[in-house]
Amino acid sequence: MTLKPLFLFLSILPLFTMTACAKDPATSVDSNGIPQTRSNLTADEQQQLDDFLTQQKANMRFIEGGSYEMGDFGSKVTINDGGPIRSESDNKPLHKVTLESFSMNAYKTTYSDFDIYSMATKQKKIGMQDTTIELRQSNAAAGVNWQTAQHYCQWLGQQLEVPMSLPTEAQWEYAARNRGKYIISNR
Repeated sequence: MTLKPLFLFLSILPLFTMTACAKDPATSVDSNGIPQTRSNLTADEQQQLDDFLTQQKANMRFIEGGSYEMGDFGSKVTINDGGPIRSESDNKPLHKVTLESFSMNAYKTTYSDFDIYSMATKQKKIGMQDTTIELRQSNAAAGVNWQTAQHYCQWLGQQLEVPMSLPTEAQWEYAARNRGKYIISNR
């Protein structure tokens, strides 16, 4: 083999290697950046997704809208001698908030839930290390950033054909306080 053909072979080899090692196409997203469900799910994957969606729909709770006083309601209850319930610096004084009706899931979103989302949208599983050891519990609340959680909620809403997003702080407090009642939880 002369030097010229060897050089040509070595020049072309990386092109074949790069082509052979090319990754699968990136996750498909809509115009809002929300990952979309793959159209090529296997029958088993489709069944997993269908079962997941049935469970998620059953877990949704309708919260009738209304007005309430959001914030630290210590002055409205008889414990703490009318003082604040919590002493954190981010406590906010009571202020009136009015909310439209909304729905929210009654349970935490787990790593297992995100695994279905990742499978359906062809994304890398969250919470996985580069090693082969799984360092997370499937039923633990998934630790993700705000944007990932928002995309998950919007994707789930698309699947269930209802508008969904992360709850606002006001929605969460309203639901947690049984439509804004002055309830103190021991948790």
